[in-house]
Amino acid sequence: MILCTSIFAGCSNANNDKDTDGNDNNSKTPEIVVPERSEDTTLEYWLTDVFPTEDMENHDEIPGIFGARLFLGKDYKALNAYDGNKLLPEIYVYYLAGSWPDEINFGRYITKIEITDPEVSVYGITTESTYEDFDKVFSDMGYEIKKDKIYHEAVFGRFSFCLKKTSVPKLILS
Repeated sequence: MILCTSIFAGCSNANNDKDTDGNDNNSKTPEIVVPERSEDTTLEYWLTDVFPTEDMENHDEIPGIFGARLFLGKDYKALNAYDGNKLLPEIYVYYLAGSWPDEINFGRYITKIEITDPEVSVYGITTESTYEDFDKVFSDMGYEIKKDKIYHEAVFGRFSFCLKKTSVPKLILS
């Protein structure tokens, strides 16, 4: 079972040079498939959600990312460094907002979500899940699984979910 929705009209027949209206099929925008929001998650936002600038006043921002903005989830507070900069706490959810996939009109969309909080679940997977559980969930959904010593990554189209088992385990959606 693949849980995906399409956000752009795609080429329905790549072998046909013209559609039924006589338009050139080769000039259509390629299809981008976005994974459906996990029903079990407590995440505030999902990949490709429009960046909600008006809702971010209760969220700490970590400055210094060129061309994007990074906000912590509303339940997490940034740490203050000795020089006045803001740092990520050990346990967090952050949302990175950039202009992809709509670079042309400078829209802002959630392009990455990083989770270290073991209480946050995505498709039943948390930072405490095993690689075996991660692989099963995502392979059952039709994702390609890529493995390394410290991470397993599930890839479908342009999107990936990654479980990293480092000193602070992370679940990364991008």
